[in-house]
Amino acid sequence: ASATGEVYEGDWSKDLRHGHGMQRDPDGGEYSGMWLLDKRHGVGKQLWASGARYEGDFNEGKMHGRGVLQSETGTIYQGEMYDGLRHGKGKLLFVDGSWYEGGFSRDRMHGMGLEQIAGSTESNVEYDFGSLVSRQPLSGCPYHYALIISIAYYEKRYKIPASERMPRASAIARVLKDPLLAGYPLENVTALTDEEATRDAILKALERLRTGCSSNSTIFIYFDGVAAEVTAGPDAGYYLCPFDYDPTDRKGSSLECFTGYGPDAGGRMIDILAELPSEKVLFTLSTQFPDALDSDVTYGSPFFREKFIERLQGLSGRAIMCGSKMDEPAYTGIFPNLIFDCLAGVGDEDNDIDNQFYARIAADGNALYTFNLMDYLRRHMHQRLPKEYASDPRMHAHITLDGGDNFVVSKRSHPTRFPMEIAKAKADLGIQGVVFN
Repeated sequence: ASATGEVYEGDWSKDLRHGHGMQRDPDGGEYSGMWLLDKRHGVGKQLWASGARYEGDFNEGKMHGRGVLQSETGTIYQGEMYDGLRHGKGKLLFVDGSWYEGGFSRDRMHGMGLEQIAGSTESNVEYDFGSLVSRQPLSGCPYHYALIISIAYYEKRYKIPASERMPRASAIARVLKDPLLAGYPLENVTALTDEEATRDAILKALERLRTGCSSNSTIFIYFDGVAAEVTAGPDAGYYLCPFDYDPTDRKGSSLECFTGYGPDAGGRMIDILAELPSEKVLFTLSTQFPDALDSDVTYGSPFFREKFIERLQGLSGRAIMCGSKMDEPAYTGIFPNLIFDCLAGVGDEDNDIDNQFYARIAADGNALYTFNLMDYLRRHMHQRLPKEYASDPRMHAHITLDGGDNFVVSKRSHPTRFPMEIAKAKADLGIQGVVFN
């Protein structure tokens, strides 16, 4: 025991700690391992009073070489150490599941690496002494964003008839976020289902798209729910109905698409879609008649819906896809299920050349373009009609593209290729798999 309270048990040489030994510090810290001329040197384990710990190489009293360092907050580093600092190649694992694997310099992330923030897509990154320089998601569509809205049950105790046929927003979102199917970055996909899809939540999600996207982004907005067309009176117009839609306050509780007449006619949704910075937006509508949700709405001419779509046609880079034409019924579940199947690659079997053409573009076997999606819908729609509608096939999906623009909706990565891309990126960094015990 020393005068300062340390207690040492182990090998000595000429009154110096030398060889293997254990030292307990008065504050509760502890070191067990190799010593050289009174200094920690070689392989050892260090436990600090704060709860932090290190196991690995030491050199003249400092962490130096390779080791595993765990902070008092639970963050784990495994890799190279230099002069007591993280320096060289290593992997950092955070408590929330986020991780970084790549270069370090003087205790800070530096150089090229791989990174995954919890809930986000794995990305190639570059750091400059702890400051992020660039991030490139390892996905087929790194600059694609999606807002998926699906409402079957409404706050006013209304349920869309036969809505059990509809895939939920979460299901479509899972396909979009799957790198082998659609390739959207995880953090770029928002899904709102039923009670989540309130007017306020939808508007906030649209605002995040406006502030988070850039001109080179592509945005996929999908709305599956009730739409109300009021043909006369002060509320005359076309409205999308969120979960908390109130027919006694249509304009205040809906997503106003188009109201009014003449040069001042318009709607908030038109303004929102016009303000999105992206040059490519696909707005997809799978809507149902409100029935008992808004009993004052009657079947009539889709005048305001037509005006809404005409106005969107005038916006650059906006494509509008609908499950049926203006004067046709929309059978519940047909259109959304076809959207899901096309994105997921259903009907894209290797032995069906015709289906391959419609689900994939010939020039790029992994990309799905707007034209491919539309062709798939048209080709399969009447095959999916329930028996009760077989004699009345009046449902034709249609799309309007600004200037005939045909852009990528999703991009798959081949199942055997995508993991190889990740493995190659790790090999280029000289990093092997890391396992924390």
